[in-house]
Amino acid sequence: MMTSFTNKFSSVFLLKPALILSIALAAFSPDLNAQTTSKFAKVEPAGKPSTFGARIQRTMTLLATSTPEKRNRVRILFYGQSVTRNPWWKVVADDLRKRFPHADLEIENRAIGGYGGPVLINTAEFDLYPFYPDLVIFHV
Repeated sequence: MMTSFTNKFSSVFLLKPALILSIALAAFSPDLNAQTTSKFAKVEPAGKPSTFGARIQRTMTLLATSTPEKRNRVRILFYGQSVTRNPWWKVVADDLRKRFPHADLEIENRAIGGYGGPVLINTAEFDLYPFYPDLVIFHV
């Protein structure tokens, strides 16, 4: 019984370096890289990249100019697929509260699991628009 276990145990360790080497060779194979890049078309941005983040200054101004006497309300919405429900969003929310203690932050997470990015646009009318966020953190 002990010999059988020893043989199986040692064969696993003998196979492990060979498996690692074959994975490494496949990952760095020029033919493999050429095949994967040729299968997928280049994705163009949905809009003009020069305008990305153009309106974030309004939100940042509201956050930065908040004082104990004048607390600006800032609504932040986390939205996307189920991955947006992971604990990272709470870390970001806590960090924003620490960085901008005088802002009146209203932070919600309305992530929806099981929906792809293109399908989430169909729920925006009910999930995004009524909240009227100053900042949307969209993660798919």
